[in-house]
Amino acid sequence: MCRILTIGTLVIDLIAVDLPRIAGPGEAIHVKKPIDMAIGGHAANVAIDLIKLGVNCDVHVCGAIGDDVFGEIIEGHLSKYKLKPYLQIVKGIGTARNLILVVKGEDRRFHVYPGANRYLNTVFVSNVIEKVKPDFIYIAIGFSPGFDSNIVKVLVKAKEIGSKIMIDVAYPQEFIKKAFMDSIMYADVIHCNDLELKKLTNAKSLIEGLKTINKYNPKLVFVTLGSRGALALYKGYLIRQKSYSVNVVDPTGAGDAFCAGVIYSLTEYGFNVDVLGLREITNILAYAQAVGALATTKPGASTAIEQKSLNILLEQRSKIIEEQEISKL
Repeated sequence: MCRILTIGTLVIDLIAVDLPRIAGPGEAIHVKKPIDMAIGGHAANVAIDLIKLGVNCDVHVCGAIGDDVFGEIIEGHLSKYKLKPYLQIVKGIGTARNLILVVKGEDRRFHVYPGANRYLNTVFVSNVIEKVKPDFIYIAIGFSPGFDSNIVKVLVKAKEIGSKIMIDVAYPQEFIKKAFMDSIMYADVIHCNDLELKKLTNAKSLIEGLKTINKYNPKLVFVTLGSRGALALYKGYLIRQKSYSVNVVDPTGAGDAFCAGVIYSLTEYGFNVDVLGLREITNILAYAQAVGALATTKPGASTAIEQKSLNILLEQRSKIIEEQEISKL
């Protein structure tokens, strides 16, 4: 059986959706929907989504937690999904938490305590890679200056054991620009959104950002555009698709779900991007978009992911593909 390893943030999400507004100082607002708690973070979200999609691989999760009750909750929740956790416990630092407020009709507001995530180190991660020997590794960057500044060591270790690699931009902070560019030569797949791409390439437009990254000869790049759809860059070709039509409740975790959709699709090809053509990239993009769109239909990052609802949503796929645009960059 194949092995997948997800590396990145682990977070406890506290989520309030459909808020009429944000409370003022000293004010209490009674909300109609429950304030939920869910396990979040890029490493956890992608792994859980893969399990819910029915991936036929062992899925391992690597990240950092605090020595506290929130860390215990994360470890227990991962085990519930039969995921295999490799957790770096950081003494004296709390597990990361994220207070997510979603006012009706507005984008989500994050209030993040990064906690132990910032202390994930490359020695711990490299040891996990050596132990698991994964066929495919998903790595989120942008949350730990120490990890990102030494990411090449992790990527070299991954390539030594023959792993295929996906790099995902978690947070487009200034300190990850070099890590992002350095990662391109090692990555089989790269994912970011349009705003992240422009920030990391100092570009004024999406096309300018794509042209900048294309100079580094990436294998396969996916850029998500929110309600405007998504695109893929492959061998100098741009495939652009419109978005699926869904009732957006909470966009939290949509990018992670998209990544899970990409990884799930790649299992069919042994994670080998080199054997793909434009037709395969088109199908992968359309499927990943559907998984990402489905994630927005319920509160929480992975709550909405399930096969029956996905199959219904995929009824839009033929139209999405029919109306896509393919052009040379």
